[in-house]
Amino acid sequence: MDYLQIKELPELRRPTFIAAMRGWNDAGEGATLAVRHLIEAWPATEFASIDPEEFFDFTVARPLIRVTEEGQRDLRWPSNRFFYHKLPDQPGDVVLFLGTEPHLKWRSFTETVRDLFQRLDGTRLITLGALVAPTTHTRPAPVTGFSTEEELRGRLEGMTITRTRYE
Repeated sequence: MDYLQIKELPELRRPTFIAAMRGWNDAGEGATLAVRHLIEAWPATEFASIDPEEFFDFTVARPLIRVTEEGQRDLRWPSNRFFYHKLPDQPGDVVLFLGTEPHLKWRSFTETVRDLFQRLDGTRLITLGALVAPTTHTRPAPVTGFSTEEELRGRLEGMTITRTRYE
C-alpha cells in the first residue's frame, strides 16, 4: 500500500534529510521547533505527506478541531509532512520532515520514509531529538550524536558532541 501522498515531486540535487517527530524524544518540542524554524527561515515548500490512517490510534492522538477566522471548523489529523529547500550555493539540497511518532506499523512507516529518501537520491538522514535530562543553566547543555559515517563521527567529536548511548 502506498502511504505517501505527493503533491508534486521536486527535482532536487542529492538532498540531505533532516527529520524530527513529536513524541517521546521531543522534550520541550526541542527537535520539532528546530525543524519548524528551518521550514520558516529558508522558507521550505511542502511537497508530500504520509497518510495518518494506518499509523495512529485516534483514541490516543485525537484529531484537533479549531475554528477558523471565518467561523468554520477545521479538522486536523496527526501530520507527517515533507518540505524541501534548494540550496544553489551548496552541493545538495535539503528535505525537512516534520511529523508525529506513529502508534502502529513502525516498519511500514519507516519504509515509506526510506522509499522517498531513495527516490530523491538522498545522501544523508539526520534525525533530531530532545530528551529530559538534569542539567544546570550555568553550563552548556550536553549535546550527543552518532553517525554511521566515520568522517562525520570525527567531525562530531571535534565539536565536543559526545557519542550517544541511546540505542
